[in-house]
Amino acid sequence: MKTGTTALQNILRDHDGSLVLYPKTGQYGTGAHHNLVYNFLGNYSNSPTVREDSELLFERVAAETRQSDAPVVISSEVLVMHSRTGEFIKKLLDHLGGGFDVEILFAMREYFARAASLYSQMLRDERYRECGGPDEFIVRRAPMVAYEPALSLLKETGFKIHLFEYDPAPEFAPRFLKYLGFPEDRIPQIPVQNRSLSIKGMVVRVAINRAVSSLEERREFAPVLQQLHPKYGRSHFIFGQEAAKLAAKRFRYDRAIVREQFGIAAPMLDTTALGNPFRITEKDYEQIMATAVNAGAARDRFGECLREFVRSPSAR
Repeated sequence: MKTGTTALQNILRDHDGSLVLYPKTGQYGTGAHHNLVYNFLGNYSNSPTVREDSELLFERVAAETRQSDAPVVISSEVLVMHSRTGEFIKKLLDHLGGGFDVEILFAMREYFARAASLYSQMLRDERYRECGGPDEFIVRRAPMVAYEPALSLLKETGFKIHLFEYDPAPEFAPRFLKYLGFPEDRIPQIPVQNRSLSIKGMVVRVAINRAVSSLEERREFAPVLQQLHPKYGRSHFIFGQEAAKLAAKRFRYDRAIVREQFGIAAPMLDTTALGNPFRITEKDYEQIMATAVNAGAARDRFGECLREFVRSPSAR
């Protein structure tokens, strides 16, 4: 998650199959093969999942592969978080038949950048509706950002793992596609997908999540979200020094294990000279509150939650 997968899945979904085969079977609309994976796992809690017989889905994937000699690519972030990934791969191979070598492709992004991107995602996601500030989030969710637990699960499958460094971000998708066999002149324009919120956008989201519980009340804040500017932005370092120190300790341990077991040094920021920019100005506050005039009874609660993130006049 949060390593450019959505953009890659969009590209592969729309590819003509001449360079790699990206099965149509089992896809969600974004192009991820979540429907195939979730049906295999028997997990139907995500609303886009269409309940189908997983054996029939595997056979339909196999039928697609029989029409092509190209390498087959399956993509689902769920596969890095589950102990049954090896079982999934073996089941797929049973249906595909012989002649296939398996390689697991795994992208690694700088820890704090990935944490900020995860925070942005979980503020927006109705399943999580994150209410904590970024400092609380990174201390609580540091194990989720770490790579070793996922890599250890994948190592247990017995299949080869190839690690990709995400940074520099603009070069990641072209590098990944080249590895799959795309020549330079066949790499398409990389779409901007699933962008992180701007700091202002994140502040507004966390204030709404804290102030509003019912879906009906949340809809009253739609104008606030629609009129935000800027709504999106690049991933920022958004954490305070104390929280960053605690998270960095966990990340250093994770980084050492990854280096020892997989021979790669996961990138990590030196945060000692970085401040916490997770604040808005008084002018921002007034503009945001002006767009919430029709937000009903929750407006005052929202204003109180938003006020917590206003930078004091003396702050730099």
